[in-house]
Amino acid sequence: MALEGRARNPIGWVDDKRHIISQNPIQGGVEYSMGGHGNVYIARIMDEGTSSYRLKPKPAAFEGTVVDSFEQRQAGGSLADVRGKGIHDAKNWTLEMSRKFNTGHNDDAVIDSSKDNICAIAVLDDELYWEHSVSSLITLRFVSNGK
Repeated sequence: MALEGRARNPIGWVDDKRHIISQNPIQGGVEYSMGGHGNVYIARIMDEGTSSYRLKPKPAAFEGTVVDSFEQRQAGGSLADVRGKGIHDAKNWTLEMSRKFNTGHNDDAVIDSSKDNICAIAVLDDELYWEHSVSSLITLRFVSNGK
């Protein structure tokens, strides 16, 4: 299926998650070895609220060669903080996202325009989380142009 010129995520929501990293076991955490220097536990936690998708039941009859496994819906709560859209131009992807600096939700970091803000994004290649890439750390820095 060619994706050139096609927008992905047609309703425009982005999953809003955070990572909890601990040297002690944590609920929902996956254990990782630190190469002989102990272990670390990482939990990927979805923000509170209603997700922008839900799992569809398995089709009872043939519906075509490609069938979406999720149906989209209106997100709500803290999960509805981040809007985004991806476009492919036959060579590259462009992703644009937006969010308030301070969402007012306790499960979100406040973005402070007076200092560096560290974040990362993950890009999924499918709907089942089998293949995805995670960016290196991204520094959000806001610079005044003096006006």
